[in-house]
Amino acid sequence: MRSSSGPPPFALEARDLARLRELQTELRTLPLEVDASLAPFVRDMGEVLGLPRSCGYGLRQRLAGGDDGQELSFAHTAGFDHEHFCAAFSPFVERQTVNWASYNIGAPEPEHRNQVVSYSASELEDLAATAPSAVVAQVYPVIGLRGHGQVRVVVCDGPSLLGWFGGFQPAVVEPRQQALLAALVPDLRRRLVVQRALEDALRLPLLGVVLDAVGSAALIVDRATGRIREANAAARARMHDEGRVLRAEVAMAAAAGAHPAWEVTTLVLRGGAAAALLIAKVTSRERLTAHVSRASKRWNLTARQRQVLAELAEGLPNRTVAAVLGVSERTVEVHVTAVLEKAGVESRAALIAAVYTMD
Repeated sequence: MRSSSGPPPFALEARDLARLRELQTELRTLPLEVDASLAPFVRDMGEVLGLPRSCGYGLRQRLAGGDDGQELSFAHTAGFDHEHFCAAFSPFVERQTVNWASYNIGAPEPEHRNQVVSYSASELEDLAATAPSAVVAQVYPVIGLRGHGQVRVVVCDGPSLLGWFGGFQPAVVEPRQQALLAALVPDLRRRLVVQRALEDALRLPLLGVVLDAVGSAALIVDRATGRIREANAAARARMHDEGRVLRAEVAMAAAAGAHPAWEVTTLVLRGGAAAALLIAKVTSRERLTAHVSRASKRWNLTARQRQVLAELAEGLPNRTVAAVLGVSERTVEVHVTAVLEKAGVESRAALIAAVYTMD
């Protein structure tokens, strides 16, 4: 019933492109030691798209109540009474034991991942009559969305849901609005991946500890000088092997703000100093398979532990590993702990370093 599974071809005007670049820069900049939430982005997104109501939210496994429970990990709104929105939506999410949207909440189907979708008001009314879209029937009327159309994107990292972003308006969603939202998806996805990897460690004072929360090679580089300020174990292992070549590459990536081998996010440190967080993209599949096979034999891993290690070697978080393997996040945590013990290391970063430097 949805009116589109992606934005139609649409030429944006100069003013739209200028505002779009502002939002992309906002997403590519992650402030440390202050509030790094995406609440300002949700507000600005709504303004740029011309949506009277906009929101963004994420889900996580409920901390109490079993593997199947979920709760909101974040919720940002603009144009809503925020307390009323959360009072209606949060308890609804926590009551659910099955899918409650038009896609699989635990692992969205490929056709829903990172695709802009719009619904007219009448299409949402039709969805409200179907069991998989209980949120439309039970929550939307309570928060004043009866008679509104919707444009949204389910932002994913592989099969793992990172967040829902979009908005509502009484009028039909326009191609321009869909095209603007679609243009934001790559930067929004990257920001959510980085923020999820660092969500707990960002509260810690030592940047080196922050980087150890990242599975693959990660560095913080001064944008002005190219000097490496901090590096995790996986990055230090690469520096040992690649030396000057790697240093020159990361300096170039930090200065340019982009590189084919690195995900680059600008960090605003205390006092306004600018640095760049560089996280290595996935190595070649052949090299990855060879390293994982060698490590699995040496550490005598079980078949499931080897599967988990293969996903960890790509820098994937437990939530994504669970979605890929079709098991619970808690099951993945058990396997990760076992792999760390067999490898004789204490962190994921050290584990990845051991995998890639094994003779």
